[in-house]
Amino acid sequence: IYPSATQARQDNPYGLSKREAEGTLSALAEQHGSPVYLFRLPNVFGKWARPNYNSAVATFCHNINHGLPIQINDPAAAITLVYIDDVVARFIELMDGAIADDRY
Repeated sequence: IYPSATQARQDNPYGLSKREAEGTLSALAEQHGSPVYLFRLPNVFGKWARPNYNSAVATFCHNINHGLPIQINDPAAAITLVYIDDVVARFIELMDGAIADDRY
């Protein structure tokens, strides 16, 4: 299981590094017949997310709770969120063989 990121679609060094890692893992899987599951995760939120580091939701909640301003760069932009417990549940289902080899 490789938790990549939706930024893999972007044309910047981070996106390129994610795509290269995905390509390397896919090639190894094909070469050795080993299963590899790539998950391009969107914005993950939930317990233990840190504000001003890895979660817009945690940052907004922290700032609102502490009376700090929140910053919205593009009010029209939609963001896709996924709850960490849902991600973990999917990983466990996959490892337990409970779900098919679908694309995520």
